[in-house]
Amino acid sequence: MSCPSAGNCAAVGELFTNSPGINKVFVVNETQGVWGREQQVKGLAALPKGGATGASLTSVSCSSPGNCAAVGSYFDHVGSHPLIVNETNGTWGIAKTVALPKPDPFVYPGLDLVTCQATGDCTATGDNGQILPFVVSEHHGSWGKAEQVPGIASLGTRGGGVDALACASAGNCAVGGLYDDSQGNKQAFVAAEANGTWGRAREVPGIATANKGGEAATESVSCPAPRKCLAVGFYLDSGGNIHPFISSQENGIWHHIQPVPGLASLPGTNAGEPELQWDWCASPGNCTAVGDYVASDGMHGFDVTEKGGTWGEARKIRLGARTRIKIMAVSCVSIGNCSAGGWFTGVRSQEVFVITETNGVWGAAHEVPGSVALNRGGFANLYSISCGAPGQCTAGGVYSPKSRSEEPFLVTEKDGVWGNAMRVKGLP
Repeated sequence: MSCPSAGNCAAVGELFTNSPGINKVFVVNETQGVWGREQQVKGLAALPKGGATGASLTSVSCSSPGNCAAVGSYFDHVGSHPLIVNETNGTWGIAKTVALPKPDPFVYPGLDLVTCQATGDCTATGDNGQILPFVVSEHHGSWGKAEQVPGIASLGTRGGGVDALACASAGNCAVGGLYDDSQGNKQAFVAAEANGTWGRAREVPGIATANKGGEAATESVSCPAPRKCLAVGFYLDSGGNIHPFISSQENGIWHHIQPVPGLASLPGTNAGEPELQWDWCASPGNCTAVGDYVASDGMHGFDVTEKGGTWGEARKIRLGARTRIKIMAVSCVSIGNCSAGGWFTGVRSQEVFVITETNGVWGAAHEVPGSVALNRGGFANLYSISCGAPGQCTAGGVYSPKSRSEEPFLVTEKDGVWGNAMRVKGLP
């Protein structure tokens, strides 16, 4: 989901057909507050290997209304290959792929994330969990050749993955994720691009010492200016407990990880494992990060805000005293104006919720209007949310119209009020 302005969004998804193992991908646009019909991606059959068993789109980014890029994978009978689809001036183009660094006939990578800074200027990244992460850029409408993240091979030789991508401007980006070191431990890494040249990937400073449990990852990055980024993620201690971390980049230098201030003093945090999953920066030194944790009285969210380079104390976001509840997506348009959503367990079903922050105050989490009526099969999940302006957001996910089936839904917030969930127009 990507909304460059209020009422102008793009969403991507996939449709599983009646033929086993074959699925199709679609795009759908909202224009001036009105959602159109889904459009199936064209040109898959003409790609190398032919997309014989379908495709998957995992990320979309719009630099302005009607100018977007979506990425994912297409599949043949052996494995996956990178997939890119561009929208220009409101028209979606033909599917394309990109050349990979040192093609290996035994691995089949796809693209996971994309971000667009201007029309025709985007950056995407991907992996398949078995090879080292790579990046690829579009300049003035032309996609180049993918390149392995420099230096990643020297960190670990057993593979890795990318979980985060952000760009301050064209040619000034950062990626983050994890890699497997020579001892088999998963470590968090970051890498940054400056003026079109990628620097070497490096282990997040301090993570190896803290990561006694052998698992760590960078889960989100935000870059408000070139060479000035923020990364958040987690590591495990020797007892297997999760600890979130924050690491900032200033003038190209990544700083030692720091804990979330005040998190340990929030009620009930010692009863569960907090996880910091999203960050967003309005400008260098002015950022917010959001996560969640389990407590004895239910699941809670938390946020922490940096102002003028100083982090405040973590605040609890009450999500409700239900058996299980999980934040899956967050979008912010300014510090103190964010929206989030996810899933919770009802009496006999899994349902979806949204929650909105206005001028620094989080409202109450509430069920997505109309979602229960759609979700007759008892399983719903909210995967993505994007806000074009404060109180003007769109979220998307899936629901079950009947047992063992899923369909996508969209729900829109206007002037701070969420409308009813609706199924995507045009789908069978």
